[in-house]
Amino acid sequence: MKKILLLLAVLFTGFSYAEKGELVPPFTVVKDVFDVNIPEGYYVLQGTIVGYPSKKPVYGVTLESDPKIKPVTLKGNKFEITVKLEEDDVEFAKAGYHSSYFEEYKLVDRHRITIKVYLEKMDEKYLRPAEKPVIYGYSDEDLELAVTLDAHGELHFTYPQLPENKTWKMKLENDRFVDANGIEYPYLFWDSKMKDVHVQYGPGGIPGTVLGKKEILPYLEASLTRLGLNATEKTDFITYWGPRLTEKNYAFIQFQVQESCGQFADYVIEPKPDHFNRVYLVFSGYDRFPEYIETSPQELKAFERSGFHLLEWGGVELDGLPYQRMTLND
Repeated sequence: MKKILLLLAVLFTGFSYAEKGELVPPFTVVKDVFDVNIPEGYYVLQGTIVGYPSKKPVYGVTLESDPKIKPVTLKGNKFEITVKLEEDDVEFAKAGYHSSYFEEYKLVDRHRITIKVYLEKMDEKYLRPAEKPVIYGYSDEDLELAVTLDAHGELHFTYPQLPENKTWKMKLENDRFVDANGIEYPYLFWDSKMKDVHVQYGPGGIPGTVLGKKEILPYLEASLTRLGLNATEKTDFITYWGPRLTEKNYAFIQFQVQESCGQFADYVIEPKPDHFNRVYLVFSGYDRFPEYIETSPQELKAFERSGFHLLEWGGVELDGLPYQRMTLND
């Protein structure tokens, strides 16, 4: 008898479906058949998306299979996508809902798989803050720039104060931002409250690590050095996040860099920097070692830091890692 491992998406709720008195998988398989019209090395995933607990259709869902491929946004609740066989997980995401994952299902070449996907609606009280994103600026020459912020979520606080058009207009002099009144700022600051934050997944486990209190500081120092942060940036980062990461006995830590940071905010920057380097910390604390978390090492590469460049760091704390595994008989 086959065993199927399913991922339950329970982002930030602090409880599982089991605590509600029932188990609702992220998807159910309706049919799985061979289709001669599908090219070799591919499978077709199709089906419908409904809400939980109402079971009503959910519209405007984004499907993301390969992070290198632009996500497909659906206007209706029916979908059909052709996926490479080696891409064995597909994420279904919609603002205001917990994500669901088609993952760890036994795939067969040239098969058409029909599924029903369930998305659970989030409660407003589970908004999570994207904390202290700060942006440093560097240039060999002084310049004037405009930084337009599109924060994902409810913008909570900015410093310097962000105008209504969401654009900071600054001079960059001696690696300091200078406003129209001549006031200097070492960095630009904002934070917001978000309804959903996605943890990155990989084939060998969740990229990241679980560490005890005494291991956290050396790990942060080594990781930030590997990314190429300078002494000031590392000190600012560690003095802010270090106390938070060591509040409990263990912490799951994942660094999200570059394109993956787009889930927190987007920017329009004029003139366009030669490099815009971004790193966010996603973490969760535990009193006991979370044995159920399967992690894989993260490969962190040094940022390019030549010419006019910006560096942003921020982070989000989760109320527990956003999944648990269950085994079903097929």
